[in-house]
Amino acid sequence: MDLNFSSTADRAQHTEQYRQKVKGTTFDSRNLDELQCNFSELHGNLAGLQCNFVELQGHLVKLCGNLGELQCNYGELHRNH
Repeated sequence: MDLNFSSTADRAQHTEQYRQKVKGTTFDSRNLDELQCNFSELHGNLAGLQCNFVELQGHLVKLCGNLGELQCNYGELHRNH
């Protein structure tokens, strides 16, 4: 569904059509509360995932440093023989 309206009148017409479509529809507030709770939980999970990626990035940086040091040590060992 394209929601890019060319005018305010188009937007108002769409809004009114939607109101007519859902007129008489009853919403169960418990479902809305559960949905809000699920979105909050999802937000928390995404924040935790972001922290895990930052931690992983730190480990990868440390690993690259260790590999660089190992490469230097190997080169030095090779030169000494």
